[in-house]
Amino acid sequence: MFCIGVCSWCSAQTISKAEYFFDTDPGPGNGTPISFTAGDPVTFTENVSTTGLSPGYHDLYIRTKTSSGHWSLFEGQRFFVDGGIIDAEYFFDGDPGIGNGTPLNVTGSNTIIQTISTAGLSDGDHYLFIRTKHDGNIWSLSDPRYFHIRVRIVKAEYFIDTDPGFGNGTPLTISTPGDIINFTPTITTPVLPDGNHYLFIRTKDILGKWSFIEPLMFTVDAALPIELFDFIAAATKDGRVKLQWTTASEVNNDFFTMEHSASAKEFTKIFQVSGAGTTTVKIHYEEFHENPDPGINYYRLKQTDFDGSFSYSKVVSADVHKVTSVYPNPIFDKWSVEFNDNGGYDQKYLEILDLTGRKIAHYKTDRLKDEFSRDGILTGTYILKIIFADARTEFLKINFR
Repeated sequence: MFCIGVCSWCSAQTISKAEYFFDTDPGPGNGTPISFTAGDPVTFTENVSTTGLSPGYHDLYIRTKTSSGHWSLFEGQRFFVDGGIIDAEYFFDGDPGIGNGTPLNVTGSNTIIQTISTAGLSDGDHYLFIRTKHDGNIWSLSDPRYFHIRVRIVKAEYFIDTDPGFGNGTPLTISTPGDIINFTPTITTPVLPDGNHYLFIRTKDILGKWSFIEPLMFTVDAALPIELFDFIAAATKDGRVKLQWTTASEVNNDFFTMEHSASAKEFTKIFQVSGAGTTTVKIHYEEFHENPDPGINYYRLKQTDFDGSFSYSKVVSADVHKVTSVYPNPIFDKWSVEFNDNGGYDQKYLEILDLTGRKIAHYKTDRLKDEFSRDGILTGTYILKIIFADARTEFLKINFR
């Protein structure tokens, strides 16, 4: 139904009749009459029924007749008759063609509420598209909605040195499944010979896929006056080396000295950490070597008692491949990368990733030093990923302001 209103003026005569019609002019006097009180001027309202009109666009026309018998010109008003949604469908990412999507339930109203399953979609970014068909077989455009899938971790296990096969490691407890799991497990080691050993941890997601494993090295050394559970050196994404060691017990332990070497022959002190004296409580230590050399770095742990006696751990190493510098950091506009000799003049690919791992921008260079534009990157913290010609990959945290 339409509600229409008209106010007309005509000098020296009155408005005596009015009529309306849709789309096609039936001729003056043959339209549908509009009731009102004749006058000059006149104001009237009328409820106009659209019953019988097909879905789609139509035109409503109104004209008036004066007391002297003259009909006015008519003026049209376009409107749309909605025949209602008779069909609907959805699809992910790629359009299968109109009518070939997954059907949605239409119950006769113009509102559709339905749960849409994402089963079978891979981890990462996706788009959901929905379109509808109206009475008259007219399909709407499809409007994309972005979403991201992260698969929940439901199981975890560990093993030492030798892989027993997926699902055959020692289980680790996950209290609440999630896409990111933070837990500090208690790991019991069997009787192991002196020397370096490797701890491996892997996880399983809700789709049944096992993750890769990453080794953590630890040292068993019965000669130390401390029971050293592990001693690990690992290069970090920002070009430092993380040094971690854990003692299961300590006897008269005054302090630790961390020593570094680029050749594994001559060692120098880089820092000192106080010990715990005598204890049977497991203690975890963690420090960073802020400026390691490019390439292989060697470390040993010197333990000194209160009486001055000391002993050394096994030597561990970390392979550091890092860019010489990225500057300025934080970045405001243009920024530069200067590579050390490990980069050479071979082609290098650079990717800027957000903290979810999504690629924001990419570049390439075959120079030892190059400058790049910010390219509209939003303010925030990102990871610079560098892929060298020999397939080495480096990471560095950068900030845009």
